[in-house]
Amino acid sequence: MFKRLLFNAICAGFLAGGAHAAGCALEGGEPIAEIEELHQLLLDQEYPVFAERIQALTNVSAGEGMQNVANAFPGGFQGCTTILQRRDVGGMVQSFVVFYSASGPLFVYWWSATINGEFKVFNFYLNNEPSKVLERMR
Repeated sequence: MFKRLLFNAICAGFLAGGAHAAGCALEGGEPIAEIEELHQLLLDQEYPVFAERIQALTNVSAGEGMQNVANAFPGGFQGCTTILQRRDVGGMVQSFVVFYSASGPLFVYWWSATINGEFKVFNFYLNNEPSKVLERMR
């Protein structure tokens, strides 16, 4: 039931045309500058630069995945919105973000924290099915 309501809310947002000029920060929330910079790279279709940044942050290669995103969303994205963010005591942050395009939505999961003044991304995940991304949330 929750997943269906969430999907309906997302679709309503697409139809309302709620694109953001820059980034995808949670309305009324506290933006995470480093994550917003990564979001902007996706919005700008800077997929190779995004992949390089992910490699530097996580030590995981994202080049092939970003090529798949470029192929699946050839027109890029019109905007994005953080629709769920969970902040835990100690600084861990999980975010659920939707990018919208003429080709359909792309959902993104982020798990990050700032530790001893250094920003870290522990995990990220991209999928066009919201339930697959929600499964990552803890």
